[in-house]
Amino acid sequence: MNSNKRRSDRVNAGSVREPRRGANSFASPFGGDRASLQLRTLITRQAAKLIAEGLTDYHCAKLKAARQLNCSDKNALPDNHEIEAALREHLSLFAANTQPAVLAALRRVALRAMRWLQIEGQGGANQPAPSNPVFEPWLTGAVLNGTANEFSDIELELVGVETKIMEFILLNRGVAFELADSNAVSRSYKPADTTKNIQYHLEFEDAPVVITLYDSHAQRQALYPRGSIKHERVKLTEAEALFNANL
Repeated sequence: MNSNKRRSDRVNAGSVREPRRGANSFASPFGGDRASLQLRTLITRQAAKLIAEGLTDYHCAKLKAARQLNCSDKNALPDNHEIEAALREHLSLFAANTQPAVLAALRRVALRAMRWLQIEGQGGANQPAPSNPVFEPWLTGAVLNGTANEFSDIELELVGVETKIMEFILLNRGVAFELADSNAVSRSYKPADTTKNIQYHLEFEDAPVVITLYDSHAQRQALYPRGSIKHERVKLTEAEALFNANL
């Protein structure tokens, strides 16, 4: 019998089956198939691109990226660490000639802003403000982790500082600022699951600075626990040691 005829008979008889998913089949580590992983990767890269172009809020960036790709599946959304990794890759590919210099400049300004806050919080040199022994700024965010570009804020934090002290300093030093509430959701912090933290948006040496006030370290740690993309933060001396070694 002709070999082509035998193959045709087997097909007609239904002896040829679709391949089953086996040990060698591709599966997404997120529980989906290849298409799901590819979609997640596309959303991750698009979110990173949006952040690099000025949409600095990771959550907003991933949601906008998903909409742009016509994706409504929340399971396809990447986590912030995936987006940060994609952002680093994006910056290395498309801003390698400019981003390092911008980052270095922002870090120098951040150090000077932290020193200024620390001095002013202890009374300053010219027009004394009420002394506050806990007036010790922390640095977090893109300037610290190295992903900052020309659209990034210098993100500073103060813990245990009253708003009246902060505003006394800014007003008496003639620093223009805008107030905003930062709504952060915590799974553990009580008494409220949603905590509003006062933020001061201002410019220091022409660089955008955001200063967030927290009631306590426990509150801040509950909002950004270990593993969170914003968990890492450093004091002035730590920032100086880190940046001076890289500037």
